Amino acid sequence: MQSSGGSPNRSVSDSQPNTPPKAKKPYNAPKFTVLRPDQAVAELKAKGLPGDPEVRKLLDLMAELDRGTR
Repeated sequence: MQSSGGSPNRSVSDSQPNTPPKAKKPYNAPKFTVLRPDQAVAELKAKGLPGDPEVRKLLDLMAELDRGTR
């Protein structure tokens, strides 16, 4: 008795067209810029949402670190 799946000697990969495997993309490491503290404050002020409590906390923490109180 034969199964309804077709020939028992055929694998799933045999039913796919004979195409060469795709080449993997080369790895691109993430790129970022290291900012000085004053640049980081300027970026945060420019891009942070006004009134955002997390932005306020970061700015306060950076000000404390700048004053050396921490």
